[in-house]
Amino acid sequence: MKKKETRKTTGKREIPLGIKILSILSYIGAVSAILIGIMFIILGNVFSGNVLEEVRQGYTASLEYQQALQQDPLMTQQSLDLLLWMIDKMAIMGVFFIILGVVSFFIARGLWKLQNWARITEAVLCAFGLIIVLISLISGNFLSIFSLAINGLIFWYLIFNKNVLKAFNVK
Repeated sequence: MKKKETRKTTGKREIPLGIKILSILSYIGAVSAILIGIMFIILGNVFSGNVLEEVRQGYTASLEYQQALQQDPLMTQQSLDLLLWMIDKMAIMGVFFIILGVVSFFIARGLWKLQNWARITEAVLCAFGLIIVLISLISGNFLSIFSLAINGLIFWYLIFNKNVLKAFNVK
């Protein structure tokens, strides 16, 4: 009598290569965002308070500022105010980047574990990216055609690729 050979399944699904790549890139993005956030918090604390006023006074006394002020006083003052506002808000931007990094980490982990919410979230983020790139293209930034291609390819891959849908148990 021959024994019937059966293969035991452990319940683990094969992770498609593209999902592995997207997951690894999301992990890299998460670490980068967290490091940028930490840097912004540190710089925000370094440039806070009296240092900002000293920067303003030092720059407004400079010859470059005086020359630029003569050419376009409104634009020069607005640019300086925007720069100083951004420096003043660096700590807040740092917290935002850290939150973004933590969210990216969980999306990367979800993709690696083939959790469908991560696939959908990543696809939605790609769709937002497509909208932003289209606006950029309309405004004349033709180099954003590369971003359009990348976001479009990732969106298509996550939503329509049969192997991805099968891996995520989407019917």
